[in-house]
Amino acid sequence: MSDVEIFYAELQHASSTVDTAITGLLLESADLDSEDTGIGNPASRPALRLALHRHLTGLSEAVRARVAGGSQVSASARRIADRYSELDVELTGRRS
Repeated sequence: MSDVEIFYAELQHASSTVDTAITGLLLESADLDSEDTGIGNPASRPALRLALHRHLTGLSEAVRARVAGGSQVSASARRIADRYSELDVELTGRRS
């Protein structure tokens, strides 16, 4: 296995790992997207409900930021792997 093939395989694996992590994050964060926090306004506690809603909104925004960042990392790894593949073809004259 050539060095290019090793780098290519590692980059593909890294991209796949990031994609898997993003999918897991999205699945785990699905509960944050609900408008119903499960807390009414017991004993006149609207501040509790508003605080919980504010924190859940913050978590949702953090998840979206991580998903966007992770997607960029994954796409960059794929682009680099594609460039390695192109380099291998250019240097060897054959496709792997």
